[in-house]
Amino acid sequence: MKIDSWLLEILACPKCHSPLRADDAASELVCTGADCGLAYPVRDDIPVLLIDEARDPSAGAAAGRAAGSGDVGDTAADDAATDDTGA
Repeated sequence: MKIDSWLLEILACPKCHSPLRADDAASELVCTGADCGLAYPVRDDIPVLLIDEARDPSAGAAAGRAAGSGDVGDTAADDAATDDTGA
């Protein structure tokens, strides 16, 4: 991950406006705010500073799996609704 030091100095967390620190091992920029701590992905050396794209380390991996399962269920429900109206 290549983030210039001058850029890292001016970047801030979009949610709480705290400074960010680089986590090279995870290819993320992590918020240093005590109440925030969101981890923003860096893709192709470009920081993706969107709150919706950030990972919340305090939420844990289980919350991410549960959110993914809900998306699949919604799609199945939408398909069933479409089949009922089309018949």
